[in-house]
Amino acid sequence: MKEEQYMLDIKEKDKMSQLLAELASETQSFNFFGKKTSFPYLDCVIPGKNGINAIHVPSNSLCVVYSQGGDSKEKDLVKYSQSVVKNIINAGNSIQSEIVGIANVIDASSTDEGLVRVVGESLRDAAKHYRVPILNGELANLGKRVNCECNITSTGIGFISRNSQFLKKVPGSFSYYDEKSEKENCFGVFDPKGKPVIINSDGIGTKTEFYERFEKYSEGVIDFFAMNLDDCIKLGATPQVISGLIEYSGNVPVEDIINRANSKAKELGIVSIMQDENVGDRIKGYFSPFNISGSVVSTIDVRRLASLPSPRPGDSLISIRGKPNPRSNGITVKRELMERLFGRHWNNLDEGKIFGKYLAEPSTIFYPVFKELFDAGLATSVYHMSGGAFNGKLAKPIARHGLYVEIGKNSNEELFDPDWREVLMASYCSSIESCYEKWPMGNEGFVTTSLPGSAIAMICEHDLEAKVVGKLEKRSDGKTGIKLKAFNGKEIIFNGLG
Repeated sequence: MKEEQYMLDIKEKDKMSQLLAELASETQSFNFFGKKTSFPYLDCVIPGKNGINAIHVPSNSLCVVYSQGGDSKEKDLVKYSQSVVKNIINAGNSIQSEIVGIANVIDASSTDEGLVRVVGESLRDAAKHYRVPILNGELANLGKRVNCECNITSTGIGFISRNSQFLKKVPGSFSYYDEKSEKENCFGVFDPKGKPVIINSDGIGTKTEFYERFEKYSEGVIDFFAMNLDDCIKLGATPQVISGLIEYSGNVPVEDIINRANSKAKELGIVSIMQDENVGDRIKGYFSPFNISGSVVSTIDVRRLASLPSPRPGDSLISIRGKPNPRSNGITVKRELMERLFGRHWNNLDEGKIFGKYLAEPSTIFYPVFKELFDAGLATSVYHMSGGAFNGKLAKPIARHGLYVEIGKNSNEELFDPDWREVLMASYCSSIESCYEKWPMGNEGFVTTSLPGSAIAMICEHDLEAKVVGKLEKRSDGKTGIKLKAFNGKEIIFNGLG
């Protein structure tokens, strides 16, 4: 994929994500004797793409979470898409839960509107048939790694009786073999204790190829956790269950991946549920391909839901970085660049292995430090560099609040320099601007705060580096977004409005 095409695909993905959100919104109410009626437990807090839908769990119920894929043998796109919803409903019914919402990750071979529309409409129709709302979702273009039109992972939320025979420990997990589907399904359960429940979804994209090349499969779990948990904490929410589907083909160490997920979840104080499925030739990769997609289900305080984290004029902007890594965005360009520089089997070369130490390093999970900052009142908002990087994940949210920040205005407020391997790969790009629009460039996360000294001290306690890189302001001339100085000294502007 040429770099210019990658940037066009990002814009097309945003457009198609909006289409999916519009189709999903049609499932969030239903006709009752000819009258449009809302689900009594559902509260649409923020509509549209990147919206928030909150579930209110009855006091006599617990919340159950689980993930499913579609019928991997089904070749018809409509039937495959609808089978995902059917599998979610059947799995929930097998444990006598009331399914109250689903979220879908669509890993597609392209973001062609015809494909996306068929998938979106099929999911919508199936959801309306089963009278279950689609709450959230994610669209990812995995290109040739998807050896069909798309693969879908759906995560369901259900109500289950506190006295259910299936429960062992709360919060916790359990498995149940469903004789009807001849399949063992995994479930996570927690008590929301009166707090609203929300869901957000993501996957790890094409970074899996690096883990395949260096046989570091279980590291993919860390990216999966980072992408989902770091999105969750941006809202000030508390993750309860992270639920994913491991799609694989060939000799993939699935048990190692699941064990790594359970270990990391225990460390973070959450429940992990990882369903796995051999999807055959629906995916392909360098060697024994795999993919992980899914969702995190969280609770959020009512007051926080009414007043979400937001940057303020006068706040300092702090950049954060952990161990050098490429995070999990803009990977397609890097994959293709490595083959162009060193050949198809670059991972077997000494030079390739040097790059591999960087490229196959998992993302930093910022959730623990972001949570601690919020709890201590030391952050007004937080950001992590995923898809869209400096433009999509920093400039745009800052611009939405009518704010502007000049990064690196003073010599002691420059961004962290990118890893030398990132610099070398950037030299092959069409422009430095495009690099900062798709890669973290040495700066994995950001925090806005009115107490930078205390915030930095807390961040450093997590073995992370942090520094002030600018101050947010409300400009009288209407300027919004960010102006930054790249590692080569070039000034780059993202107004956050495009």
